[in-house]
Parts: sequence; structure tokens; C-alpha cells
Amino acid sequence: MIFSTDGTRDILKDFSAANLVVLHNPTQYFSSRKKSALQAGLEKAAGEILLFTDADCTPPENWIRQMVCQFSNNIGLVAGFSPQKVVKKGPWDNLLYIDSLSAAFVACGTIGWGLGITCAGRNLACKRQALNEIGGYSAFPNSVSGDDDFLLQAVAKHPCWNVTYNCDPQTIVPAAGPKNLRAFLIQKQRHISAGQYYSKQQQLGYSFFHVVNFALWLGLPFAVLNPLFALPLFIKIFLDFVFLNVLAGRFRYHINLFSFLVWEGLFVLYNLVAGFRSLFCTIRWKE
Repeated sequence: MIFSTDGTRDILKDFSAANLVVLHNPTQYFSSRKKSALQAGLEKAAGEILLFTDADCTPPENWIRQMVCQFSNNIGLVAGFSPQKVVKKGPWDNLLYIDSLSAAFVACGTIGWGLGITCAGRNLACKRQALNEIGGYSAFPNSVSGDDDFLLQAVAKHPCWNVTYNCDPQTIVPAAGPKNLRAFLIQKQRHISAGQYYSKQQQLGYSFFHVVNFALWLGLPFAVLNPLFALPLFIKIFLDFVFLNVLAGRFRYHINLFSFLVWEGLFVLYNLVAGFRSLFCTIRWKE
């Protein structure tokens, strides 16, 4: 299902796969072209289960089978892990993976509690019936970003449907991550901008988390006077490392300690910068 103006449709004419259906719909329903494409695909879809990924992703061979087998009568949506990566291995690639892992930790944990707050639209499956019953993408806020989160939240709230997270390593869908810090901040800014449409409870939860995290770092300079001021921060960093390593183990990945410590220091800074930029700057999809 393609929504494109860059010649993709002509290129796909060369493919002879019998099951490949290319949609061309120039109508832009929403501010987000991606959301408009998703709505067009939903209107044409006939299958019981819909799977979603992005153009810059590479789903593994058994992805469809392992995602579909998670569905039962009352499961309406299955989310999966989609780490951001770059071609050149190194510190930047490690930081992107750890950042993706931290987002997956929040997604996996909250979905496990039945809340459903955030997920990665690059690795997602949903029953068409569930999507229709919540009103499709037309029922979501007209936001540049957040279609995956809004879908998850709506299905999780529906009285007839439950959501689940698939931690099977065979369902990991790698995605092409931002190549530099500038692109990364633009992406974060876009993601954070969707938070204005979250519920008040979700907004308070995120705000509380970031304020506490920032406050812990503010106490670090006072450790010169008394080392106990740094203790809460060190405990927090230690717990982050333990919990993220547990989840990384599920995905058969080992976290590089040095990269993790760098990420811990940058996490509060880039969320602070991207958060303020999302309030005062124009939201763009990419550079």
C-alpha cells in the first residue's frame, strides 16, 4: 500500500508478484501524508489482520507468521520491537539502539499492564475489525505524528479488545535511523509533538518522569559537598542498565556499557531540547 509522488508506482510496475497491490491515492485526508496513506489502505484492505511497517524497514523472513500467531479472539493489536540502526557500526549506532530499546521498554511495560500508551508503527499488526470499530484513522487527532500511538491507545481502551507486545527475536524489524544528531532531534521533536493529544493522565505521567529524571541530574553538582546527593542518580542509572539489559537479552542483544552511560547523560538533554522545540518550531517529518 503506497502513497507516493516520487515514481514509486512506476517502479513497482516492474514487479510481477501476484499478491502485490499498489494503491495510488493523491487525496491527503490529514496533515500527515503517512496517515492519509494508512487510511486509504484501510479502506481497500480485505484481510482479517493488517500488518504495518515502513519503507526504510527490513522485516525478517518469519515476521508475518510470528506476529499473526500472537492473535487470539480478544487480541486486537500486536506491537513489536523496531530498533533504529545506521549502516556504519559504531558509537552512533549503539546510541540509536539503546534509545530504541528504552522506548520498547516503555511500550512493552505499559502494554503488559493493559494501558497501551506508545509503540512503533514500523512493527505493528492489528485486526481490521478492531481498527474499523474504533473509527479508523479518521477518529484520531490530525497530528503530523503519533498515528501508531493513537491506534494502540484506542484499541487498548476498547472494551472488546486487548493488546499485547511480541518479544520474539524473530519479529524484530530494523529501521534506518537518523544519520546525525540534527536529524535525530527533528525526529524526537516530531514524536514529542504528538503528546499534546495524549490524555491528561498520560501527559502528567511523562512530565513527572522527565522532571524527576532532570532533578536527579541537578543533584550531581552537590555531590562535591556530600556524595549522598549523587546516590539517587547512581541508583537510577544502575536500575536502567539492569532493566534494559533484561529486555535486550530477550532480543539477543548485549548493551555496550560505555554507550549506555553516554546515552544516560544525553537522554535528559535531547528530550529537553526536543520538547522545547516541539512547542515553538514547525513540526517537520524529516530534514
